[in-house]
Amino acid sequence: MATGLASDKKTTTRAILYRRFTANPNPGQTLQQLMTAALKKFPKPGDRYEPLNAASSEIRCIASTQITSNCLCGYLTTFERGAAQPVIADDPGASKLALNALAPPKAKAGKPQEQFIPGVLFFAVFNNHVAVVQSMSMRATALETHLNWLLKSKTSLLPATTPFALSDEAQKATKAKIKKSHVRAISIGQPLMTTVVEDAPTAKAEAPQPSGRKSSQKKVTRFRPHGPMLDVLKTIFENEEDFAKLGLHDVYEGNLEVWVQIRYPKRIRSRPEDSVKLMDTLGLALRDIEGDQVSLELSDGNKVEGKELKISGSVEVAVLQHNLPDESKLYESMVNWLTTQIQNGTVDP
Repeated sequence: MATGLASDKKTTTRAILYRRFTANPNPGQTLQQLMTAALKKFPKPGDRYEPLNAASSEIRCIASTQITSNCLCGYLTTFERGAAQPVIADDPGASKLALNALAPPKAKAGKPQEQFIPGVLFFAVFNNHVAVVQSMSMRATALETHLNWLLKSKTSLLPATTPFALSDEAQKATKAKIKKSHVRAISIGQPLMTTVVEDAPTAKAEAPQPSGRKSSQKKVTRFRPHGPMLDVLKTIFENEEDFAKLGLHDVYEGNLEVWVQIRYPKRIRSRPEDSVKLMDTLGLALRDIEGDQVSLELSDGNKVEGKELKISGSVEVAVLQHNLPDESKLYESMVNWLTTQIQNGTVDP
């Protein structure tokens, strides 16, 4: 994917996530075995392009794979043939910045046509364990969707009716803690305010600035109510006038949060088995929420924070020219991280 001189190398840190392959009924093969069979059946990426539109001009595929320490590693990406890349004129002196589009470079003689890609997702698979380094435009769900297509529609290695998922997984110790002492209350919180930058108020109007000179007007950061938690608060009030009396829009200096709690009513001492199961399941299902935005209170009084509900970490990535990763080094880091999760018992074998 990328080449570069050793002198060009630098490092950065990327987030890495854990997923587990699940299917029901059990196919009798691991995800690594299924993917290996699919790639053996269609070894060339061009033979397993997944069309994303009717014209088959937009493509998704596993573009490259390799074996690293007995793990199947590779990357997934998408591209649209001939699609231009939006660009903007970087002109600090202009009154507005112009949008334009940059077409893919013309193919050189004897060379394939290059296409722009929105992003890349890297993966490492060992048995049914999956490590993912995703990008803003290529998330883990894209890999799950593509593998569904590859293993069912394209290769028939799995029956079309078999449920298939790359599931988020809570830490093994967290699941044991919840199983031993069930969830009593779930708290979910998000910011109520968003930050905006405004001109600082002045005692008197400043003199007009000569043309071409920048204003010396100072900027200040304010807070304004915004987002889903604002809508939650609005539903409590019968009409907008009562809500307006709160004066939320007059709060400038404080960043507030709203927390919603799901719990058993205090007057109820016995808890039906199905309700207990639902609370435990819901608690684990909230692992996709940011770690500091969810908290579980267990029946024994202990608390489980959101960061304990998911398995994630970070890996150091060597990058080459134009910030493209050194794939082999990245795969080594991903495999080492995944191996550590298995060996340390963070995940079930």
